[in-house]
Amino acid sequence: MFDNSNEENDNFDDKSDGFIPEHALDALVDERSLHPEETNEQTARRLLKENAPIVAQSLLRLAIYSKSERTRLDAGKYVMDRVLGKIGDDLNTGSDSPIDGFLNEVTEFVKANAPGGNN
Repeated sequence: MFDNSNEENDNFDDKSDGFIPEHALDALVDERSLHPEETNEQTARRLLKENAPIVAQSLLRLAIYSKSERTRLDAGKYVMDRVLGKIGDDLNTGSDSPIDGFLNEVTEFVKANAPGGNN
């Protein structure tokens, strides 16, 4: 999806950002020794869940600050599609809308925490 192989300045050299494949493999071995009961899929899901906030931040950084317009567009579309749903999908409208759900949660939080609210 984020194929920017023809774009300059957005390609990362593995060593330049501190990623060293050998260290990553060592970390996976450590993960497996700490959680020997997990399958490969369970380990992958756990790692993805644990690292979702930093991945989200990285996607947002790409969508906002990438030097490549193509990368900004692709990252921005990906984030928007995941949060709001793809244009034309009726899945995210009405009471099940992520936006409506978020606004309802914020409203309830404010009501519950307002002076004289139902704390």
